Amino acid sequence: MASGGVFRMATDRFGSWSLACGLSTLMRKFVSVQETLCCTVLEVVMMRVVLATAALLLAAATVPSYAQQTTTQDQLIGSWKVLSLKATTGDKVSYPLGDQVAGYVTMTPTRFWLLFVDATRKKPASPTLTDAEAIAMMKTQVAWTGKYTGTEQTAEGVKLTARVDAASSQAIFDTDRVYFIRVSGDKMMVKGSVIVPMTGQTSTVEFELVKSD
Repeated sequence: MASGGVFRMATDRFGSWSLACGLSTLMRKFVSVQETLCCTVLEVVMMRVVLATAALLLAAATVPSYAQQTTTQDQLIGSWKVLSLKATTGDKVSYPLGDQVAGYVTMTPTRFWLLFVDATRKKPASPTLTDAEAIAMMKTQVAWTGKYTGTEQTAEGVKLTARVDAASSQAIFDTDRVYFIRVSGDKMMVKGSVIVPMTGQTSTVEFELVKSD
């Protein structure tokens, strides 16, 4: 009986030890699964945070860029020296006043003044122009002025409509010239579909200017 009791006691202790080992192993596996699940959840949360941040950055890079490019009427006021002028008609690009254009745009709170010439045109032999010289002079310059209205903000820039009330060519007198204007630093970009007096065609005209005052 004593030996049997000792055997049973040893068996019980071994069973308890085995059970304890089993429970310990089970607990370690459970903790491991929990850690894995926690890591997975954390990774999902982090991924969502990254995606949300990326979306916010993309929105910030798109929407504010328009705000940064917004041009106010106050920025337009002053005198601007022309740097370049080109006209696009269909798929054809031309330079109505040549590669070297000279002149100015002056804007007041209500009026638009423009005078551009071909900087390479020849000086006439005398103040009294010949017919050929007069034609050449007419085709190598453009000048007009008019009161403008509207400073509507658009994706292309501030929209301005000027009504021509005096011009070097009657072809554009009493017509509207609509431009979209952007100012960046000391540079101004102007774009619009208008009649080009030097060619008589309606073209998309673009000219770049720099602040001169």
